[in-house]
This record gives sequence, structure tokens and C-alpha cells, in this order.
Amino acid sequence: MQGPVYLGCPMWANPAWAPFLFAKKSSPEEKLRAYAQVFNAVEGNTTFYATPPVERLAIWDRETPDDFRFVFKISKSISHEPMCAHSGHLLRQFFEALRPLSHKWGPFFLQLPPRFKDVDRLAYLADAVPSDVTLNVEFRNPKLFGPAGITDMVSRKLGEWGWGLCCFDTQPFFDTPESQNWLAIMERKPQMPMDERGWGAAPMVRYLGNPHYWKDQVGLNRLLKRSQTWTQAGKPVYLFFHHVDDDRLAPWVAQSFARIHSPAIWNALIQLQTPETQLNLFGE
Repeated sequence: MQGPVYLGCPMWANPAWAPFLFAKKSSPEEKLRAYAQVFNAVEGNTTFYATPPVERLAIWDRETPDDFRFVFKISKSISHEPMCAHSGHLLRQFFEALRPLSHKWGPFFLQLPPRFKDVDRLAYLADAVPSDVTLNVEFRNPKLFGPAGITDMVSRKLGEWGWGLCCFDTQPFFDTPESQNWLAIMERKPQMPMDERGWGAAPMVRYLGNPHYWKDQVGLNRLLKRSQTWTQAGKPVYLFFHHVDDDRLAPWVAQSFARIHSPAIWNALIQLQTPETQLNLFGE
């Protein structure tokens, strides 16, 4: 049985997406409802900074269809401040706070800072992950990677805990001449090899390609082939599309991928008109 594909962006309410995705004066609830009519998943990055109250979870549930998935980012109070040490109790509290929305959980992702290098520290969290949680880990320290991806030790540890890999695929961005115009951004983005293993039960890729997204066929085709391998193995796949300019063009990067991926997804995205005023930023 072929696994499903979930497409989305790093957020659902970028003001630059008006009036293409939602009306300019839309409420937060209306923005989420409009986003969920086009995409079937979203990165829940707000949970990195604060845990939402139960009332807000109820709103998110109400404004999204049953098959929509939230991919929540683990709180920085766990991943960055103590770098996971002695944080099992905090992780349990985090999952319990989000439990009212568990029927719409995608995988959670644990993004680790570049200074994180001791993979054994993750053992502090191993017993705090419930059986109904799929956890993917994003590493950003080059010392944890070899030429072909994560080291054998990292792959083995993820396998022991039943966790998977989240990859921030920035190579298509760094490979393009256009990226040289974004030097300040390049300094902030990790440049790690795309891995061939360690993907776990629900592979997740956060994709950053050519700033001129309409020229990004090489990177998108590579992502397409990789995602097809996973779905043919019966795995659900989560793909989130970023854009270097504050993600203002992220929906159109997703649209470019959908055009080559599947008619069903493309039909949902085709309503997005090209934002001509924003393309002017690139001199097009």
C-alpha cells in the first residue's frame, strides 16, 4: 500500500501570502482555515517558543479537516537550553499539553542546535516519548555527519530508540548561483548532506531550494524521486517548503513541487496565482 504525502509550509499565516492564500484582513482562524483548504500539513514552529493553551488547540482542531496534520516542533526549553539533559519530565509535559490534538498529530521534530554533539544526551528523552508519538530529529552539527549523511553511530542510536531523521535539505539552495545574493542568509543555514538512511517511520524533509523557485527543477526532481521511494515502501512522507526570503514565496515552492508530483495535490494548489509583485523583488 502506498503511503500518503503531506505537503506544507513552515507556518500558516505569513502576511505576505495575502491576498493569494487568504484575505488581507483575515483573522488568525480564517488564515488557518484557508491554509488548510490548500495544504494538508504544517510545521508547528510556534511550540518551539511556547506551549499553546487547550483553548487554542480546540480552535486549530475546528479550523482544519480530519486528515490535516500538525508537525509540532519540540520546545527549546528541552532542545536548546539544557540540550536534552535531564529533560524527560519536560518532554512528557510537552506531549500531554498537546494531547487534545493527538488525532491530528504528524511526527514531532526535535531540532538540535549546531553546538549539540553528544548524541548520548538524547537518552534522557528516550523513556519520555509515548508509544503513539513518532519523533524525528534534526541534527545541525557537521561532526555528526560523514560524506553520505549521518554517521553510523547516530544511525544506530536513532534505530535503538525507534526515532527517525528530519532533514533540512539546503543543498539545492547552496548549489545555485542565485544563492550568492543571499550571503547573510547562507551564514545562518546549515549545509548538511542529504542522507540515505535513518529516516524512520515517517520521513520528513524541510526543503530550501533556489531563491528563484521557478528554476528549481533539479532539486525538486531529486526530492520527488526520494519521496516516491518512501511512499512506495508504505511510509507517510512529510515535505515542508521554505523560501529564503522570510518564506513569503514558500507556497509557490510547494506549488512547483506539486506540479511534478501528483495531479491531486496540484489541483488543490492550482488556485494560487503567481504573486507578480513579489517576483519583482527578484528582478523578474
